[in-house]
Amino acid sequence: IEALRAHLSTPVSIQSLVVLRVLFGAILLWDCWRYIKYTRIERYYVQPEVNFPYFGLNFIQPLPEPWIHILWLGVGVTSALIMLGLFYRVATIAFLLIFGYFFLLDKTQYLNHNYMVLLYAFLLALAPANRAFSLDARLGLTNRSLTIPRWPVSAIKLQTEIILIYAGIVKITDDWLRGEPLRMWMHARIDEVWIAPIFQYDAILLAAAWGTVALHILGAPLLLWKRTRLPVFLIYCSFHVSNSVFFNIGIFPWLTIAVTTIFFAPDWPQKLLRSGLGLVEDLPPARVTRSAAPR
Repeated sequence: IEALRAHLSTPVSIQSLVVLRVLFGAILLWDCWRYIKYTRIERYYVQPEVNFPYFGLNFIQPLPEPWIHILWLGVGVTSALIMLGLFYRVATIAFLLIFGYFFLLDKTQYLNHNYMVLLYAFLLALAPANRAFSLDARLGLTNRSLTIPRWPVSAIKLQTEIILIYAGIVKITDDWLRGEPLRMWMHARIDEVWIAPIFQYDAILLAAAWGTVALHILGAPLLLWKRTRLPVFLIYCSFHVSNSVFFNIGIFPWLTIAVTTIFFAPDWPQKLLRSGLGLVEDLPPARVTRSAAPR
């Protein structure tokens, strides 16, 4: 227990957590706009005469107009504040409560990626992701620091491993391993996506179905190993971009790509930027920053 505590309290760079904070806020801000653009709040929570609450949560009911629309704007405002790192802790908790309210309004509107949003919002609410590269740090509203304890990064990695591996396990069913409903989905898109016709062949369908299971169950643990991390991450990116092209699944592919970046070294943004600059000019050797001794 002491060894684990020392490991989780070891200082690491804040950079990877900042990137996740910014991407999370930006993606949820975009999702807020999508709901407004396609009048989903109106269609999901205003027009229906009956909603189906979760067991024991009948007291959670849609607000009357225009208050329910105003409350949904709170998702966009808090997402922007998370992205900017302004009033970060309050904004993240407020986002969690508002988004959670809409999530619990009607179980027929359940989406697993909305549940995933709540899980990561909870973890971000606990994490000190505003200590650098944020308006809170700029305005002196938090203690500025380029390092944080390791535990927030480790917690997000653990949550992501659970999600990815579980996504593979739930597909080990007779239907999925026979290529269904993937066959039905792809046949419906033959005239809409140029590459969809190749999925008329059973061998391609079965390879895609079985490959998806293998990617999640085997690929997710390989993200923990430095030597396989980048190749597996690129495969995941291709997989999620393909899903975005083939299916209308909203923010799920982009949010999953964003959270998967947490598996790289905590200072990967600086290393990536330095590598890019090194292509156009000679740079002095990087300074090695020694981490403080764990407390």
